[in-house]
Amino acid sequence: MNWPRGLFRVWVVASVLWAIGYGWYFWHSCWLQSDTGDYWCFTGESDWMEPLRHFGWREYLYHSGLVFGVPLLVLLMGWATYAVLEWIVIGVRRR
Repeated sequence: MNWPRGLFRVWVVASVLWAIGYGWYFWHSCWLQSDTGDYWCFTGESDWMEPLRHFGWREYLYHSGLVFGVPLLVLLMGWATYAVLEWIVIGVRRR
């Protein structure tokens, strides 16, 4: 059994599900203002809301960081954990 390949596939599936889930959450946290026809969405700054058409690069960077940063952080933590566990197992086997 190839553990690194299997865990990487689990990570890919989990990352795709995370991105879909965050996109669903973001879109469903927006609400339509009937008089202007604008979608108002959370900007990520506590409870602040802003029309979606006024989102600037900071808001897009914040949400992109959540969509891509969290899975990347999980990948790095998993890789480091696997490397440490492999190092421990190899050290125990040598004795």
